Amino acid sequence: MSPRIGVIGGGGQMGRWLRHFWEGRGLEVRHSDLGTAFSNEEIARWADLTFVAVPLRDTPPVLRTLASRLEPRRALISIASLMGPSAEAMALGVGETICVHPVFGPTVREHRDLPVVVARLRGEQWGAWLIAELREAGLAVRESSPAEHDQAMAVVQALLHSLYVALCQTMSAAGLGPVAALEWASPTMRLQLALVARILGQDPALYADLVVGNAWSPALLESLADALRELASFARSGDREAFAEAFAQARASFGDQAAGLSERAEAALERFP
Repeated sequence: MSPRIGVIGGGGQMGRWLRHFWEGRGLEVRHSDLGTAFSNEEIARWADLTFVAVPLRDTPPVLRTLASRLEPRRALISIASLMGPSAEAMALGVGETICVHPVFGPTVREHRDLPVVVARLRGEQWGAWLIAELREAGLAVRESSPAEHDQAMAVVQALLHSLYVALCQTMSAAGLGPVAALEWASPTMRLQLALVARILGQDPALYADLVVGNAWSPALLESLADALRELASFARSGDREAFAEAFAQARASFGDQAAGLSERAEAALERFP
C-alpha cells in the first residue's frame, strides 16, 4: 500500500513544490496552511509521512508540538535549511524523525540531479523508503548528520550570501553601486552581479535566519574579514608577490574541478547578454 503524504505549510512555495512532487509520484497528498480545511495535527494523524514546510524560524515550535503526538508508525520530516534546531525540536517522541534539505529553490523546473541532504534521526523504515524514492526520481541524495550539514551550510549559504551583502554595501559606499558599476563592468562582472541580484531579490527574513540562526556563521564571517584585511595589507604595502601567491593558492583550491567549472562559466557568459 502506498504511503500517504502530508505537507504542513503546503500553501507556501516549497510546500506547493512538495505537493506537486509527491502527487507526480502517484501518492495521495493532503496539506494544511492558513485557511485550509485540515489542521496541522489532523494532517499528522492522517499521513504516514508528514513534511513540515513552514518558515525557518517557525519550524522548531511546529515540530516540537507534532513530535510529542506522533504515533510510532508515522514519520515527521523537517525540510528546513538548518537541521540542528529541527533535530532538537524532534528529540522527544516515539515516531520516526528525519531532516531533509532540498538544496534548491521551489522555482526549479527540472529536479533531476539536484542535491538533497537527508539526516535520519530516529527510526529506519520511512527514512530508507524516502531515500529510495528521491533517488528513483533522479535527485542526488547525500546522507549527513545535522551538525555536518549545518557546518557546510555556513559556508554554502551564510558565508556566500553575507559576502553578497558586504559587496553591495562596499560598492555603494565607494560611490559606484551595482547599477552604476554595470556601465563599467566586464561580461564576467555583469554575470556575477546578476547572480547577486537574484539572491538579494529574495526574502530578506529567510536569509537573516540562515545566517543568524547558524551557529557556525560568526566564526566564518570573522575569518572572511581577516582574509580581506590581509589582502588589503598586501595592497597597502605594494606587496605584489604576496597577492599573487594568495591568488595562486585560491586557484589551486579548485583542484581538478577548475577546468570543467571554467568551461561551464564560459558557456554561461556566451548565453548571458
